Amino acid sequence: MSMEIKPLANLPDADRAKAVLERLRREFLPIAKARGYTVTSLSEMCCCGDAGRRGNGRGRGGRLMSNNVWGYNQSSGRRGTCRISIRLRQPADHGAILPYEDAAGTMAHELAHCVHGNHSAAFYKLMDEIAEQHAEYVAKGLVVDRDGFPMGGQSHTLGGRGGGVRHTGGSGTGGGGGG
Repeated sequence: MSMEIKPLANLPDADRAKAVLERLRREFLPIAKARGYTVTSLSEMCCCGDAGRRGNGRGRGGRLMSNNVWGYNQSSGRRGTCRISIRLRQPADHGAILPYEDAAGTMAHELAHCVHGNHSAAFYKLMDEIAEQHAEYVAKGLVVDRDGFPMGGQSHTLGGRGGGVRHTGGSGTGGGGGG
């Protein structure tokens, strides 16, 4: 299963936004797979329009996106199969990439919509479970940074006793994401 990445290439810091989407894919794809969800694409959304339609106030597919919408899950009609769009930038300031933790929280929220369409108690319970599963996967090194190192709290020494390179995965920021 793959998850296509769709950043907004025409906005400032498009490479940084792409890196955030790639990190979200790297960290959340194992969770989606484990839960039986199929996310076909992960897109950046913008409050004023995507894909060169800047200034018209509409997001993907012509949907009006207000400043308080941080993401949406567009179901394909089959339970667990969807496309997810996430806001990566401050509304009205395309140069200000949001903290990675905000995007990760939104991703957990949108994955919960793979099962529950409304914001019920069951939805929020599932969203919390997904967020906890994400934290566990990162802490246990079950997700890796773009160099292939586990993104957890453990340290790895390469090259034997005292020599070589030391990689510490404690920060969880590997992969060049949004910070």
